[in-house]
Amino acid sequence: MGDRGPCCRPTARLRRAAALATGSSRGPRVLRRARPRRRPRPGAVASAALLGLALATLLVAGMGGHAPAAGAGPLDAVVAEVDGNAVLLSDIALARALGLFGLEPSTGPIDAAAVERFVDIQLVLVEARRLTLTAASAEIERKWAEAAARFGGPAGLDRWLARAGVDPAWARSLVEAEVLHGQFVDLRFRAFVFVTEAEIDRVAGERGDEAARERARVEISRAAVARGLAEWTAAARKTSRVRIVEAGALPDPLPPSP
Repeated sequence: MGDRGPCCRPTARLRRAAALATGSSRGPRVLRRARPRRRPRPGAVASAALLGLALATLLVAGMGGHAPAAGAGPLDAVVAEVDGNAVLLSDIALARALGLFGLEPSTGPIDAAAVERFVDIQLVLVEARRLTLTAASAEIERKWAEAAARFGGPAGLDRWLARAGVDPAWARSLVEAEVLHGQFVDLRFRAFVFVTEAEIDRVAGERGDEAARERARVEISRAAVARGLAEWTAAARKTSRVRIVEAGALPDPLPPSP
């Protein structure tokens, strides 16, 4: 979805205006788009900010809860900003449709909880890139195959992306981001979780069979990782520039996924 110049779709104009409004054009985006962002012209930042807010309001209000027509591209809105990186409604919608970051496909609106969760995801991705972590290619392919399986295979996913007006490169960048997120969590938290036999006994009982004890071990480990990640993101929010732009429920801009 390259730059279409003056004939570009409203979504492209909104993204450029949002980039100017948030200042994200001056730094790398965590979740990248195929469309490049332009640097603001001198004196144009204020008007671009107003244009971005106006377009976001008009586009979302004009959706009426309906999916966009095939090939039209998703209507969009900036819902949050994390250290200068704009979080778009379509980012969350696409991640949800693909089943990424623990989000489940849904036809319901994207609510404040989903926005807050995606802000936490962005905080992790910012830190992962600061540490120069790179997503493993094999894991990206595995996750991409998992996402395609939700649509009946690669051909089904390609058809849905075309109907939604979504560039496959954008979808793959989200898959890559999930892999990067998982690698950070593994290195920062999961690698340091040690489950004792006494902890397993408290959950599975001293006479629990091996299968029950293994389930208990996994449950305890998962809970410890979740606590550590929650504490880390709470601390990261205090030292990062986080701004929630839209906290209300917004209709999903993408067509229903299988």
